Amino acid sequence: MQHASTHKRAFGLSLNSTLMIWDFDTEQMIKTISSDPADDDMLLSGNAVASADGRFVAFGIRGIRVLSAETLTIIWTKKLHQIDPLLSLHGISHIRFMDGNTRLVIVSDKGDKINSLKRNVAGEMFEWRTIIQQFEISTENGALCTWTVETPVHAMAVVEDQRFIAVGGRTGLVEVYNLRDGSQIISESVTHSISSLSYTQVCKVVAENITVAQPPGMGH
Repeated sequence: MQHASTHKRAFGLSLNSTLMIWDFDTEQMIKTISSDPADDDMLLSGNAVASADGRFVAFGIRGIRVLSAETLTIIWTKKLHQIDPLLSLHGISHIRFMDGNTRLVIVSDKGDKINSLKRNVAGEMFEWRTIIQQFEISTENGALCTWTVETPVHAMAVVEDQRFIAVGGRTGLVEVYNLRDGSQIISESVTHSISSLSYTQVCKVVAENITVAQPPGMGH
């Protein structure tokens, strides 16, 4: 559940991707937004997140929608599974608003149990795990940048003025990526499993209290 403080409303996403909106002043549920069966017909938890200023909420399982917290209307949608057939079984696990709410970073995967080997266009076998995409809100264009991570992502942190993101998961790897082009800056094993990541004021990525060296070019 995310709280949009400016409007004193809480937003929660159910297992079937129904968004429930609770008003703190009236102490009532003021609206529910049902899922689109064509987009969110998967029994996954999905994700919902409010922007830092409380003006917008992004949510979904296979399709991502952005809601105005003031008017409670949908202002932007993107159907991830229509972008690439390989995303048909992907569910969204992480969402972040970026650059003054003009961009979204979205992480999706198929989950540990149904990840399997796939064959690419050249006929080579590869394991399709997690995809990270960056979108510009209010346009119909495709992803600004797309890249894959070999294992499911359980945690994500935005790093250094939103220029980088750090991700980690079951394998204990902390990986830092440049949001401009998706290039990997760091891949370092720090623990058996990572459930949370944060970024400190001293330009360090912290995974379960273990500090990872900062990426090259990141100033203090």
